[in-house]
Amino acid sequence: MGANSMVHSLVKLLRLSLNNNELVDMKNIEYFKRLRYLILDHNCLTSIDDSVRLLDKLEVLYISNNLIQSINSSIFKSNLYNLKLLDLSFNKLENITTEMLMLPHLESLNVSNNMLVRLPSLPATFFRAQPLFRLDLSNNRLCRFYDYLLAISKHLDLSSNRIKQIPSKAVLKLSEKQVYSKTVKLDKNILVEPSQEICNNGLKAIKEYFDEEHEKLIFNKAKYRPKNNLIYFNS
Repeated sequence: MGANSMVHSLVKLLRLSLNNNELVDMKNIEYFKRLRYLILDHNCLTSIDDSVRLLDKLEVLYISNNLIQSINSSIFKSNLYNLKLLDLSFNKLENITTEMLMLPHLESLNVSNNMLVRLPSLPATFFRAQPLFRLDLSNNRLCRFYDYLLAISKHLDLSSNRIKQIPSKAVLKLSEKQVYSKTVKLDKNILVEPSQEICNNGLKAIKEYFDEEHEKLIFNKAKYRPKNNLIYFNS
């Protein structure tokens, strides 16, 4: 097979697996324009090359067990419209980008076992037509439960972080159907409200706790509301 013929065949590849190759960069990856599956697990990559955004047919991207510390927001900003699965677990990420969470067809995002200390904010008007089926943020350093996490995901894993409190408004606005169709894992945090024990029993238990607290608050407000003193004068 001649060199030109080989190059032509490579360009037509739909699936490329380069795991366990000690790769330090993604040189020339942009030439594989028809790729749908790209597997780069267990290498020595320290970043995601900007050229990846040119792979506009890509649906599955595995880059776990590398040395990636940060991600350029431009990579997920435009062309990776068809991406359904993104696995960045077991890297050295300290943050992820808003654009990653806004990928329209993304079904599974795994950024577990990194060094995440915060998550990005999302536009107030942002709405996912279909929530992420799976969002794995376990084994990081997150101290905060972000309000939008339950809204954008169906199965959320926040286990083994440093979360102390779950905001009530993130849970109270869920419908009964959502409570039963969604799951959240919160074991091995340092939860105070609700308690770790309640959170370990799942989203239904968390919702019941906040419903009870909300009812108590309403009752106490009514109980201690000052009554109007009416004074009547005889004519």
